[in-house]
Amino acid sequence: MSASENNSTLTKPTEYRPDEGLSTMDQSLLLSQVLELNKNLQETIARQTDTIAELTRELEWFRRNMFGKKTETAKRFDEYEGTEFRQLGLFDSMSAEQKLMLGLEEEKPAEKITVNSYKRTKTERKKKRTREELLANAKKGEDKLIYASDEEKICDLCESEMSHFGWEYVRTEVEHIPEEIIYHEVYVEKLICKNCKKEDDLFITKCAVAPPAFIPHSFATPSLVSFVGYQKYQMGVPNYRLEKHFERKGIFISRACMSSWLIWAAENILFIPYEVLHQLIKQRFIVNADETVAPVNKIVELEPLADVNGMPLNVVADVDYVEIRKECEAEAADETDDTDEEKNKAISGRQNCYMWIYASVYGTDRPLLLYDYQPSRGGYNCRNFLGSDFSGYLMTDGFSGYNKMENAKRLTCADHVRRKWFEAIRNKSGPLNYEDPAVVGFMAINKIYQEEALLKGKDPDVIKAERLKKEKKNWDAFKKWCETLDPAGGSALQKAVNYTRNNWDKLMRYLEDGRLPLSNAAAERCAKSYATIRKNMLFHDTSRGARSAAIIKSLIDTAAANSLDPELYLTELLEHARDFKDEPARAAEYMPWTEKMQTRCRHKTRKEDLGQ
Repeated sequence: MSASENNSTLTKPTEYRPDEGLSTMDQSLLLSQVLELNKNLQETIARQTDTIAELTRELEWFRRNMFGKKTETAKRFDEYEGTEFRQLGLFDSMSAEQKLMLGLEEEKPAEKITVNSYKRTKTERKKKRTREELLANAKKGEDKLIYASDEEKICDLCESEMSHFGWEYVRTEVEHIPEEIIYHEVYVEKLICKNCKKEDDLFITKCAVAPPAFIPHSFATPSLVSFVGYQKYQMGVPNYRLEKHFERKGIFISRACMSSWLIWAAENILFIPYEVLHQLIKQRFIVNADETVAPVNKIVELEPLADVNGMPLNVVADVDYVEIRKECEAEAADETDDTDEEKNKAISGRQNCYMWIYASVYGTDRPLLLYDYQPSRGGYNCRNFLGSDFSGYLMTDGFSGYNKMENAKRLTCADHVRRKWFEAIRNKSGPLNYEDPAVVGFMAINKIYQEEALLKGKDPDVIKAERLKKEKKNWDAFKKWCETLDPAGGSALQKAVNYTRNNWDKLMRYLEDGRLPLSNAAAERCAKSYATIRKNMLFHDTSRGARSAAIIKSLIDTAAANSLDPELYLTELLEHARDFKDEPARAAEYMPWTEKMQTRCRHKTRKEDLGQ
């Protein structure tokens, strides 16, 4: 039977007469063909439905990242435990494992406890900070005294002149005083020997020995270089904006000159305390690691500034500031403003290097935040930085490059696991549909985060015990439920399931110690901070500039993490460079947590520091 005959038979069933033209064998053959065609159509419809759903999910993902909220948090579970919600019957079809991991049913039903009604009083609400607490770290200026006018000195009752009685408080005002640009002419005392002139008529003179300039052939000072470094790597102000800022203050400093200052300071001075921090982080109990893109225009091979033990190499003595300034002046033409057209030109053609981030903030009162510029994303960069013998805990995402840390105890960030399940949810705008496995998986992990939030601030031993008691059973139920899923190939749900299964052992390792974190947020926040700076300055022009950025930002972020003023801390390091430049071991005296630095750089104003 031809295809046209099949189509006519299917489209006009009323004309079919089984007893007139078709035998029983032909009828069976036709029926099998129809059933096969129906099966193929059903499979095609199913594939197209999955494809449409996947494309719709991807479209929602792009829209959310472009216009919407990017948070992965969901409502707390106690908001879903009302009578109306239970009447929806969304959990009626769930297994015991699903209810357990969502916290909807305990493993063993607990005894009912009757609690008397309770009403929160106003005194138990979180107290607002007083004005004294808000201004505790600010410098108090002179009181403003407002004197009465001549008309106000006349008594309203007897019209006689009134006398001063005291002062009455009215309000507190906070004033902002912009920084000042001050230049100094440096002179040395000139001496003459009057005795030689009197006896032998000799004109003998000499001058006092002046300390060398901070940067050779430059008028830069530690305070000025610290200001530029702080504005660029903490506040995200690129050099061309700083150039305009200085012009408004009455002085011209080119962007190339500022770049050369920072490179010189990093390669000659600041790398020494940076290497001290580098050696310390190798010995830490837990390190969070991450990496992010660092566009570089001109990539060159860099000579190391220190050996594996952190000791300075002779290459530092060969750094010539004049050559650095010439290089930066030649490269200044490549630095562009932040218009869209120029930004596209600046980014195109540049190679993406990487800024590696290492944070040690858990289980210590001396947090460390370090950056390391590398031209590639190879996992050997992490191994070279932390050392092949690093045996502590290493918290990362699922990037396979960290597998080169063979001796480290690897942990996987639960934020990335939860994000995979969140991205698999098809409808994120409406009410949560608990028949969708992605919703169930996401909310199960979110429930564990809520349990983890209740442990914040407790003793590590208590945290470990509570995790094993409450969170482990939820994880076990989640794993058992996850093994029952068989998502479609290539779907977002399959990616979430595979990511969870492949990283399960590293995900569960945080249960071994109460000091271990559940997420890699410490390194992720640093990556976001650097990404903000990268967005403003567009790129690093040279590899030397990228390396100096890593050194300076490491010192700035570590100082801020230890409650210091980053600008004052940089100034202290640059002003006292001669103390540790010849004796690198003395750089340990200038670590952010030392009593000396805590006294000099904590809760002080710029003018107070200059006055000392």
